[in-house]
Amino acid sequence: MKRKILKTLCSVVLIALMLLPLGVTFAASYPYYTGIFIYKYPNKMEYEVGDSFDPTGMEIHGYCLQADGKTVINKLGLSSLTYSPKKFTEEGWVPVTLTLQCKGASGQMETFATTLNVHVNPIEGDPPL
Repeated sequence: MKRKILKTLCSVVLIALMLLPLGVTFAASYPYYTGIFIYKYPNKMEYEVGDSFDPTGMEIHGYCLQADGKTVINKLGLSSLTYSPKKFTEEGWVPVTLTLQCKGASGQMETFATTLNVHVNPIEGDPPL
């Protein structure tokens, strides 16, 4: 993960250096987030077809780049968490995409995403006669 962050940071610096001769300046607004990850999975990881996803117990943390160049990991609030699908329509292992709004390099709110897989069982029918 550190390699990915370093690669992203190098790309940003390279682009900024290419834009300097054009009179374009780039000023990051520190601190800012570069990504998110699931620190603690939700309490419920198994569902039935027709159930809705329940994020209770889940913790999302984010990589936050500081002005001194260090990256720290912060626990993020879930107030702006969105997820898809909201309701499960198929059985099996189903990916749930989680998106969260955090302050990005521009100083504006940006959308970051991560995915988790939950198991969805078929709806149990009436027992055979």
